[in-house]
Amino acid sequence: MDYYDKYIDALSTEHGVWAFLKWFFLGVIIQIVGMAPGMLAFVLVAVLPKETAGPAASIAFLAVFFVVRYFLFAVPSARAAGRKGLGSAWVWGGGAFIFGPFVLALVAALSPKSAIDGQIGQ
Repeated sequence: MDYYDKYIDALSTEHGVWAFLKWFFLGVIIQIVGMAPGMLAFVLVAVLPKETAGPAASIAFLAVFFVVRYFLFAVPSARAAGRKGLGSAWVWGGGAFIFGPFVLALVAALSPKSAIDGQIGQ
């Protein structure tokens, strides 16, 4: 089992307010650390001519931003939502791509659907 699967397993097994707070702040930290290569892109394009430096830096930053959002928020949120039975996994993944740490924390905080169904039936 690799670290990515452990990340998704940890996200899938937790629920509650503490899980929301933990995963929200962890998501913010992951976003900052994951974007470090994007900040490095700004430094690296400084050697380009002035006319191309701005667009090149923007493209590099957006590429890193999209990769971070996809692999660290969208895919784990979609897989965890699928494991918890929270509905359409791609909707949770899309929401995590747009809203990042908030949706990641929301998926972690929600109880699995089978647990909710058991509580309603009692």
